[in-house]
Amino acid sequence: MRRFARALAGFAPLACGLLLMFGAAASPEPAHPTALPPPPAPEAVAVLSLDDRAGGQRALALWLQNAGEATGRVAPLPLGDGERLALWLAVIDGLAPGSELAPALAALHFGAAARGPAARRLARALAALAQTRLPGRWPWLVHAAALAGDRGGDRALAAALARPLADLPAGDLPDWARRLPDALSRKEALR
Repeated sequence: MRRFARALAGFAPLACGLLLMFGAAASPEPAHPTALPPPPAPEAVAVLSLDDRAGGQRALALWLQNAGEATGRVAPLPLGDGERLALWLAVIDGLAPGSELAPALAALHFGAAARGPAARRLARALAALAQTRLPGRWPWLVHAAALAGDRGGDRALAAALARPLADLPAGDLPDWARRLPDALSRKEALR
């Protein structure tokens, strides 16, 4: 038995060296997803998380946040037409109704990388999330308008997304936020 242990101890460094050499020679192909899969049903998430909807929400959000990353490199998730991302965000939002995780994920994670048409699609999805719980989610509606106008380059869409702010009661949001749709419309008219 001692002979075998000595032979194994002598062979282990050789085996590790060979593995390192072959691993360094082979260039790994990044396993980036080509498209976002459909979101799971909220009922399935509830069952898998043992009816801990907030825990299931956090697990789904973490998976979605890291879905585009592979081999230790950060790669943005291909958003495609944006419909699937909007569905994922709606499922995540519906799991824990008092949480702001879904709009925060849309605005801060995906919004940071979105440009052009992807930013406009994301702004629409964020506005849809914000409108589910107005007036409490008015800041996300402002963020959606800013995303559409600044990163998406569509000031008319920004004004349209901000329009529900003008109809909110006076005590629920600052005066500048209520006047934002008019300011964006005037700015678009001047162009």
